[in-house]
Amino acid sequence: MKKRRTIPDNAAQQKIADSIVRKTIGMQEGWAAFMGRTTERIPFRFRKIIILFFFSISGAYSLYLLIFGITAKNKMDIKIDKIDFPKPINNIQNSLPAISDNEFKKIEAFKFYMDSLNKTTEGKTIADSILNNRPGLMDSISQLETIYRANKK
Repeated sequence: MKKRRTIPDNAAQQKIADSIVRKTIGMQEGWAAFMGRTTERIPFRFRKIIILFFFSISGAYSLYLLIFGITAKNKMDIKIDKIDFPKPINNIQNSLPAISDNEFKKIEAFKFYMDSLNKTTEGKTIADSILNNRPGLMDSISQLETIYRANKK
């Protein structure tokens, strides 16, 4: 039985990206060759006329937009409104949520529990699984402590 060769993710992604790039470049080269063959059949004088026609139409349209923008009777005015800024909060401590002493004790007990888990290898795996399932948990706890202390002042 033949063993299946496994390709690492990065190598597989690189292979796919390389094939997409090769196909895209091939399509671009094919299109360029087709357009080159097509335009070679057109006489030089006719190509010159087509380019001049294109530039004339583009220039005329640009000139029309410019003149119409300057001389229009029904000018569409841009309305300028006042920007309302929110009023600054002068007293941040009043806006912080209140944390009761009982809740703070529970937070401190959980923090102590997490610290005690890190003292043993079995506890460390439990603590790691808790922190992996709840990223930012310890940051939230420290923010809650800061809020509690700010409200106590």
